Amino acid sequence: MKFIFIFFASLIALTVPMSVMASGNAPLIIKPLCPPGYKPSTTGNKDICVEGDPWSLEFFRSVVPILVDGKRICTGSSMGDGLIITAAHCVIETLGTEVEVISASRVTIANIEGKVFPLIMAPQVPREMLLSCLPKCPDLAYDFALLRVSSAAAVDWIPFPVLTEISSDGELPITIAGYGVTTMPKNFSKNGLYIGAQHLMLTAKDQPLEWSYEIWKDNNSSFCSGDSGGPIFLGSPRKQGDKLALIGVISRFMSSEGTCFQAKATAVNFTQPGPRTILCTFLGDKHSFCRI
Repeated sequence: MKFIFIFFASLIALTVPMSVMASGNAPLIIKPLCPPGYKPSTTGNKDICVEGDPWSLEFFRSVVPILVDGKRICTGSSMGDGLIITAAHCVIETLGTEVEVISASRVTIANIEGKVFPLIMAPQVPREMLLSCLPKCPDLAYDFALLRVSSAAAVDWIPFPVLTEISSDGELPITIAGYGVTTMPKNFSKNGLYIGAQHLMLTAKDQPLEWSYEIWKDNNSSFCSGDSGGPIFLGSPRKQGDKLALIGVISRFMSSEGTCFQAKATAVNFTQPGPRTILCTFLGDKHSFCRI
């Protein structure tokens, strides 16, 4: 399978104070820290980095932090009805010669105000992923998991994305989002939400999603974490009224240089027959995505 490499087109980090994730009492700060070459400006009551392109944080409430043992380790997407999709490797662990799904009691989901919600059942992980994770989990088409919280909690994450198939090969504009952490100078992504627009070129609509990028590389930056499980949205949704069409989830960012600013990204594509079949087994055949 041939992959076409692309570069980040834009990236905005919306900062969230560390105390938000810890106590849930601090207010959310919507103030992007602009990358080199972009000067902050103001639209309405929000500071933005790119004039005329004010990303709406409220529109991305469905992008949620995943916590294990109280520590934020990954990102997920709320799908409504208490369903959360994330990366499988976020909720499994290797114990000696065994790979096990992490207990539901150790996993919680947060909203952008920092309130946390417990799982109501064990994470659902594809068997294919569990069988392949010794001695170390590779980046696979099956690196996804379905989590469940109380459906009453889901109102905190409206608007919800809609699971959507990729309709054709060729150029594919996408938007990714994740609660990543780096040690980039000035705490560029400290506990904040990344939203990045990109373009892929697919030779087949059901191929694995993989791309390379290079952005604002700095010798003092280090590898990032926390983005795994984040959504891949079709197109360039930005604000209320746009469509949030979810086509996959981020698996991992890998770099031979140890920096997340020059790396290869791999992602699950739910248009692929195998992952789609397993996901629909978890969701049930009455789910709208599984009736397509």
